Amino acid sequence: MQLMENEKQAIKFFDKVGKERALKLLDMVCHRIERKVRKANTGGRGGFYFTIDTIKRSDWETRLIYIIKLGFMLNNTDTPRAAKERNLARRAQRKLDIEARNNQAA
Repeated sequence: MQLMENEKQAIKFFDKVGKERALKLLDMVCHRIERKVRKANTGGRGGFYFTIDTIKRSDWETRLIYIIKLGFMLNNTDTPRAAKERNLARRAQRKLDIEARNNQAA
C-alpha cells in the first residue's frame, strides 16, 4: 500500500509515541483549545459566542491533532467482524453470569 508523506509521518509519530501517550496528548491539546473558548466566552465580547471552529488555533495544535487522529486511523486493526465477535462473546458471558446467579439463588 502506497502512503502519502503525511501518512508516513503520522505512522512514525504514532509508533514512536505509543497509543496511550497519543491519547493523552490529544486530550491535552483539545482541553487547551476548550480552555481558550471558555476564556473568550467569559470575556464578554459584545454578544459574540466563540466555538472551537471560530477560536484562533496555533499551527502546531492543528497539526498535532491531525497527525494523532490520522495515526489512530491508520493503526486501527479493528474490523467489523472482530467487533461482532467481541459482542457475541460478551453476550454469551452475560448469559452465563445470569444463569450462575439464578442457580445460586435457587
